[in-house]
Amino acid sequence: MGKKCLSFDRRSASFQRRARTKALGLLTVLGTLAGCTAVALSSAAPHWVEAPEALAPCPLAPPCLVSREDERRAYVEPLAFRGAVEDALARLERLIADDPQLTLEARGPGYLKVVARTPLMGYEDDVEILHQGPGVLGLRSASRIGLFAGGTHGQRLAALRAAFDASASAAP
Repeated sequence: MGKKCLSFDRRSASFQRRARTKALGLLTVLGTLAGCTAVALSSAAPHWVEAPEALAPCPLAPPCLVSREDERRAYVEPLAFRGAVEDALARLERLIADDPQLTLEARGPGYLKVVARTPLMGYEDDVEILHQGPGVLGLRSASRIGLFAGGTHGQRLAALRAAFDASASAAP
């Protein structure tokens, strides 16, 4: 009689483990679907914002690069363009739309705010583009978290600059 009771307990424990495993699997699937929905919702049309008067300076941390004359350690050259600022920003918007790691979050007069996701870990960084004067678009790329970016901001802005320059030569 004692053995019968032990085998019943084993089955009962096995049944409980299977039920827990199924519940965890279901929660994993639901969590994944919720994450996909959040990504789909975040790729909605960008909202309209008032452009800032100037790009913000870089903090000591997290890592950042910016087109500001008063930034020595974190300075990056602005983008140069010819023609109307609206045309330059439209070119940039097309480049952003073509890059799966970039999402246009907001736009304003002479201003674009972009969210950039790092390919390996999926960290989100902020990229801002601001019209600073005739033929000049200032750039700012900043991490949201972390103390080290491994050159990601410089590489991102260099790639954006190269694509922007190439799109200017391809335009009629």
